[in-house]
Amino acid sequence: MELLMRNHTATLVELDTPVLKHICTSLQAGLKSHEVAISSQCAAALEHLAAFHFNATSDDRDSAVKVSKHRTKPTAIGPFPPSYRRARAAPLPRDPFSALAAHLAREPELFSSQLAVLLNMIVFEDCANQWSLSRPLLALILSNPAYFASWKQSILQQQVCTPSHPADPPPP
Repeated sequence: MELLMRNHTATLVELDTPVLKHICTSLQAGLKSHEVAISSQCAAALEHLAAFHFNATSDDRDSAVKVSKHRTKPTAIGPFPPSYRRARAAPLPRDPFSALAAHLAREPELFSSQLAVLLNMIVFEDCANQWSLSRPLLALILSNPAYFASWKQSILQQQVCTPSHPADPPPP
């Protein structure tokens, strides 16, 4: 998966939303694996996908340059009858950046669930590959600032209310 995400991200994001969601679910399961090599490769694959999304949403580049840089050869539609193509959901745009944005509009929790898993693993679990797991964090946090702020706030609330750190008594 890591090689696919590194070299063919533009092609993968042009797949249907359920397929991309299944890939992300598989990556999430791999992140939770006790096998260090598997979780590290899944983190690297997730980093490539999150960086692709962040680069797509950054305003410092011209979208035409981005599309020409990441464009792959068009694939054949296949031997499907025209009625099948019309019966399917609205097609994703051929631009890979627009396709990823459409996926995230259909499945808004696609990246936030990945971020939640990584943050919980890094902060609360003893991981042998903490550095590898932390690699996708920057792109995921920058892509999901609202979710990161809410996660941070919930952690702070939990710390304030724990018995070892009782909440401050109200002022007299």
